[in-house]
Amino acid sequence: MQLVSQATTPTVQAGATRASDIVTSVGVFLRRTAVYRRTLRELKALSDRELDDLDLRRSDLAAIARGVAAKA
Repeated sequence: MQLVSQATTPTVQAGATRASDIVTSVGVFLRRTAVYRRTLRELKALSDRELDDLDLRRSDLAAIARGVAAKA
């Protein structure tokens, strides 16, 4: 009986590792999505004058937010 238990243990552990990896990936995705949305919302709240002072255009905002989220 012990041989069967030892033989299946690596498979169970591998499955648990994959499940853990999925949970981790979902967590990373959710965190990055939240950072993207918050950053984009804050950038969109800037006036045209403020954006001009920062040498930014409204068309750049989504790309900037994606870059910030990718580093989160």
